Amino acid sequence: AGATTGTNGTAGYISLGQELAPHYVRGTINKLIFSTESVVGMAYGLSSTKSGCAGFQNDGTAFYFSFGNSADGDKWTQPSETRSTISNMDYYNYYNLGGVSDSGSHAYSLAGYAGGVGGQDDCTKFTFSNDSRSALASVLSENAYWAEGAANHAGGKGYIAGGTPGAWLDRVVFSSDTFSSVGNDFGSGSGDLGLTTDNNVALYRMGGQSGSSDAVGKMPYSTETCAALTPTLVDGVGKGSCVENHGDTTGL
Repeated sequence: AGATTGTNGTAGYISLGQELAPHYVRGTINKLIFSTESVVGMAYGLSSTKSGCAGFQNDGTAFYFSFGNSADGDKWTQPSETRSTISNMDYYNYYNLGGVSDSGSHAYSLAGYAGGVGGQDDCTKFTFSNDSRSALASVLSENAYWAEGAANHAGGKGYIAGGTPGAWLDRVVFSSDTFSSVGNDFGSGSGDLGLTTDNNVALYRMGGQSGSSDAVGKMPYSTETCAALTPTLVDGVGKGSCVENHGDTTGL
């Protein structure tokens, strides 16, 4: 879970998550090479087989997967794709996480599931310069897991929505780690949505709950007002993940 954003780089990566029995968790990493649109398996995957990871990137330097249900995580240094394991990367040891990055500075592992306790409203902040973590307790307006995050890099904010609570939308100001509710959201059926961003223009909601929604919504960053769009997805989808190609890297 957790969409990542790029800056016209060379490849995208996915940590394969939960499958049907007997392979409930996987540690495999696949790579999509942009120039050829080919997919290859990485020579090695996660250092521990986990599902429900949060993924985020420090563009041009490294990408990370924070393990689900573990304090640890893995770092892949770019462009060598050399893996190293980071102990105590996530403060809370939740799984079914979301992630959002302020590339070049830090990232957040968002919310998560804590066994019989259910969804959580905590986050872990991960600082790229020294690969260190810090706890941000009770910062979200909802207790959630399977939440999604997306960043408006030029505007210096990240947005969190979806997952189990349904209709809600929070923002985080990267410079101050300040979380707050936007005050409106994408409405009915917007749990388990995907989020994608048109940098400095708008945030888009893609799909969601409600029997696998085909809805598309838009929130212009200038007004932070959510509205449904007339175009819809070809197929209804829940628990989708989104990614975008930034043609203009201003502010990234």
